[in-house]
Amino acid sequence: RQLAASLRTEITSGVRKSGDYLPNEAALGEQHRVSRVTVRKALACLKAEGLVKSSRRAGTVVTYRPRRAKRARSGLIGVLTPNMYQAHYASLLHALEALLQARGLDMSVHNSRLSPAVERAGLEAHLARGVDALVHVWDKESAANLDALRRVAASTTPLIIVDHWERGLSADFIHTDHVRGMRLAVEHLLAQGCRRLMHVRASPGLWGADLRHA
Repeated sequence: RQLAASLRTEITSGVRKSGDYLPNEAALGEQHRVSRVTVRKALACLKAEGLVKSSRRAGTVVTYRPRRAKRARSGLIGVLTPNMYQAHYASLLHALEALLQARGLDMSVHNSRLSPAVERAGLEAHLARGVDALVHVWDKESAANLDALRRVAASTTPLIIVDHWERGLSADFIHTDHVRGMRLAVEHLLAQGCRRLMHVRASPGLWGADLRHA
């Protein structure tokens, strides 16, 4: 029990980290002045607790990983939007706000005004406030902030990207395939015999409209 307690303290305190190998039974016995039978019993206790595992060839390796302390929830969801005054984005914000309020959550909105620098500042401001999650409404200018978004995705803050999918970015995505959707719509109209088609679009430069137009 004394040997198990000593080794347990070394492991849980970080003196011996996950992946480190313990000395062999003979070395442990000599170091602590106990028999190999005692060493085996102590290691059996640690194995039962999930702190180590052993094999005849490799020896005994530490498997314990300290659990991360749970961060206190703020009840605040950060939202980055390209233009909060544009009808499409405004309706999205209203819907999101209603859903969050129904769940006892609040929403903090940062309007990037189609500027990558302003968007990046808003992202950092949300993280500094300790938001529980970050919702990023994509714009074509957002590509300039991919590195910053990758850092968020690698952190403990959940990241949701709206209106875009980016290969290699570990986040949740909610998006529409504008190009394929428009192609299917046009193919359907052509199949119905339509030949004179009009595309009524929003203001120039709108991300989704550009893709549908293409």
